[in-house]
Amino acid sequence: MHTLHYVIVKYRYRQQDRTPHVVIPMRAGSVITAHPRMPEKSIPLANVTSARNTVRLHSGLRFTISGFTKTSITLTSEMSSPKTIRIGSQAFLDDKDLPTVLTGDPAGLSIVTSGLVRIGMTAEIIDAQSSTGDKLMALRIDLTPPAIDDHAIVFENIPDGNITLRQDGRPDKLVGKVIRGATGTGRIDGTENLGNGSLTEAEPAAVVLSTSPDTSAPASRFTERRGGVVITTLADNQPFTMVIKDAIPAIALKGFAFGGKSHIADVQRENGDWERFPSVVGHRADTFVRPHPKGQVIAIRIRPTNVTSTGQAIQAVALQFEKATLADAAKRKVPVISGMHTLRISPTDPGRVASLKIKIADLLFVMNVKPFVKTWDTSSLPDGLHSVMVELLDESGALITTTRQEVYVRNRNLSTELSTCQW
Repeated sequence: MHTLHYVIVKYRYRQQDRTPHVVIPMRAGSVITAHPRMPEKSIPLANVTSARNTVRLHSGLRFTISGFTKTSITLTSEMSSPKTIRIGSQAFLDDKDLPTVLTGDPAGLSIVTSGLVRIGMTAEIIDAQSSTGDKLMALRIDLTPPAIDDHAIVFENIPDGNITLRQDGRPDKLVGKVIRGATGTGRIDGTENLGNGSLTEAEPAAVVLSTSPDTSAPASRFTERRGGVVITTLADNQPFTMVIKDAIPAIALKGFAFGGKSHIADVQRENGDWERFPSVVGHRADTFVRPHPKGQVIAIRIRPTNVTSTGQAIQAVALQFEKATLADAAKRKVPVISGMHTLRISPTDPGRVASLKIKIADLLFVMNVKPFVKTWDTSSLPDGLHSVMVELLDESGALITTTRQEVYVRNRNLSTELSTCQW
């Protein structure tokens, strides 16, 4: 007679592992990965090229994202004597002796520019495992958006102006003072084609707002498409600088993300009307003052806007790094396109849609005439997998919905041809 012993093993994921997150190893040669759902669903994002001064860090140390620029993320530890760590691209340079992890993405840290991370998100130093099986430290960023009330920050664009935090259902809160208002715009690197009113930098001591249009410009005028306004504690005499007395409180910046992914800026004219942030080509010292037909700007408001979900943002980031082959595209039933390609957009509710935007890598097409048909030269993009995103807008310019379609561009050794795709 045999006795059978059954061992029932149950494994339960921690709730923390079920949330979308990014893992950033602190060792050169490692790979930054995004995890949209479960831990085993990892998406490679970029390579780590160097990790300096990370010996000061230890497992279990917790951080909060406190600021970002186009090429870096700043995290501050949750302790009485805060530590600071930065994640940056190869283009990022600084003169501070801070723990810093650099990535091999030459165009900038894509997890920033995608809007994947926001100020207020939490992170933790963890013990991770390398591809060779040995242990190493890594930074795990929880991509759950911070829980905040919808709020806007209003900066009065006058000397001794108020900085007010306006929250739904709560009294206005004075959070700072303006020393000197902005009277114009300046050429600011990193604002090219970002869209007027978008954020290109957000830190307690400096916020940069773009006045650059979100459309591409001819190469000869590329430098003229950079423009912006800086809100900073650094006193200078530049017309594009609004000087504030003290750093912006962390609570007021909570939830901010790069570009128009979370917040957008408006301006208020002398007649009291709020309107979209001005779109300016090149340096204009008189942008915010007369002879503007609506009078000078008396306030700047940064408010919440439509955002991309975390899952969509992760996929968008992955597509910028994914090296999919033609065979991979065939397995995933991704359309293969080449030469001159025609997009035909057919909304299910055409009466409600007044215009749309098509975004493909760095390309942007704006269409406001029906039927929505666009032919473009696919050879302007490198061969490989790309994401075509279509934003449908109503008459007021508000976003109705966003759709996304993957396509595989293949032009090598192919003659130019006309292909069509019905959406």
